[in-house]
Amino acid sequence: MAASLSFSGDSLAAHFSDIPVSDAPVGRFAPTPAQQAVIEFSRKLGFGNGFIRNFGALTLMKLRRAPIDYDYAGLTLRFYPARCGSARHMLLSPAWSEPKERAFIIEKTPADGVFLDLGVNVGFYLFYVAAKRPRATVVGFEPAPEYHALVSFNIAQNNLANAFVMKAALSDKAGVATFNLDGQSLVYGSGGVEVETIPLFDALRARGLDRVDCMKIDIEGVEDRALMPFFRSAPRSLWPKAMIIEDSRHLWGEDVLAFMTANGYREAWRTKLNVALTLA
Repeated sequence: MAASLSFSGDSLAAHFSDIPVSDAPVGRFAPTPAQQAVIEFSRKLGFGNGFIRNFGALTLMKLRRAPIDYDYAGLTLRFYPARCGSARHMLLSPAWSEPKERAFIIEKTPADGVFLDLGVNVGFYLFYVAAKRPRATVVGFEPAPEYHALVSFNIAQNNLANAFVMKAALSDKAGVATFNLDGQSLVYGSGGVEVETIPLFDALRARGLDRVDCMKIDIEGVEDRALMPFFRSAPRSLWPKAMIIEDSRHLWGEDVLAFMTANGYREAWRTKLNVALTLA
């Protein structure tokens, strides 16, 4: 079994795709003692290693083919760890995954501030901020139907009154487009479904937001489609004061980072994938 799965994310997802999604209240799938031991071992001694995460997810599903309800940043969330890499990060290595990015976001989001999560996936950032900044307004965008439903479920189960996730893809115009589930992108990947698209400025106005303290954006290569129309149409008072963006300029039609640094943003630091910026 282990050799055939190779502990890869794709193999895990394929092998455990038959696990049904449940809307039973959180707590119904509390881990067994054996599952809890696997989770805590990975959290404490896994050092964020991807092989250990995948092996842990495989072990959890072999112990019981069901979702798992467990703690993340003080919230109790429902996880499907075999289906999604972000879920494995949240469940099996939360302290080791992107700590610099999380610390930056919490530093830049005041207690009553506004945080935007563009490309929520299953909520690695959204739930972290909602837990650490319970009075802040937390707004996410996630077009993938399965992920949107799970995030909405976890928001409701934790009574997060100030958190909301919109089922839409951010783009340069309102309408309907094909969202590729395999690449999690409007442009790249396959296995498409039709989703609503909305410009970021329109979405913020619809929510009645007049400021953005911090934003994280990772929308798999179409960051330019979301951000360039926003910067050209939104008042500067609405520009995010701080931002984490995945550097995907090799996929962009316009260089968002070059525009930002030419228009008042300063690079605070960068990692292999992400760039942190602040607005002067």
